[in-house]
Amino acid sequence: MAACGTMRKAENRMAKRQFTVCNPFAGVYHIRDALSAHMTLLVGEKAALLFDTGYGLFDPLPLLRRITPLPVTVVLTHGHHDHALGCRWFEEIYLPEGEGESYRQNAGVAVRARILQRAADAGVPLNDEQRADYLASLLPEPCTLAQQSFDLGGLHVRVWPMPGHTMGSVGLLVEERRLLLAGDNLNPVVWLFFKECTSLAEYACTMRSALYLPFSHVLCPHTDRPFGRAAVEDYVEGLRPETYLKAKTVRIEPYSDVTTCECVPTDGFKLVFDSVRAYADGSLIR
Repeated sequence: MAACGTMRKAENRMAKRQFTVCNPFAGVYHIRDALSAHMTLLVGEKAALLFDTGYGLFDPLPLLRRITPLPVTVVLTHGHHDHALGCRWFEEIYLPEGEGESYRQNAGVAVRARILQRAADAGVPLNDEQRADYLASLLPEPCTLAQQSFDLGGLHVRVWPMPGHTMGSVGLLVEERRLLLAGDNLNPVVWLFFKECTSLAEYACTMRSALYLPFSHVLCPHTDRPFGRAAVEDYVEGLRPETYLKAKTVRIEPYSDVTTCECVPTDGFKLVFDSVRAYADGSLIR
């Protein structure tokens, strides 16, 4: 019995190195993976929903099963690797329309090799077998996200289109918790310089539209703590040409071929965008 107890303690220590769980609201579990991408598990009375899957270095299923025995539906905000590579642990996932190409491009071996190097640099404990499996594993063919809402039993979740960080990005409104999950459209640092991003002007429109939703808090995929609505309103208020024109040049690796600039719409939030594209599409016009 003592040996079993020791084994369980060792497993728990390993799980903590692989995932960190915050439970900021009832039925809401914000789970940080080994490379600090977050997925959010919503647990109702009859079903659960997992929003995003992280980098996928380690199997999250044992952790999810410790939280809930209920069936779990997996929905992605968009197709980028830090949200989608964890899909390799699931048989069925739902992807917003228009995100299929990004999902497939971000699953390539070169992308995975770069992630493994980052994991090694960060001291993430992966053995040779785990590294080989990460490179070779297949992602499931995604189902198109057609549902506009999910009834998890006492927890109702509404799908909200949020084009910005990518054209097809979606967010979720957890109605009973007055909680918005905005995906990569809202983080302490928002990246808006990929070719699949919308213009600055379109992004600002998306964020202004989100303010019509009845939320009090927002959870982001690249930070543990929730933000209150007032902070989001201040950020959206700062999304205007006079803010963008104050942006300073920054270098973002491995994207040094893009003319990235960084501005501060409000304290606590930064926005990085492609300045050449912003001038060309008229987003910087007052």
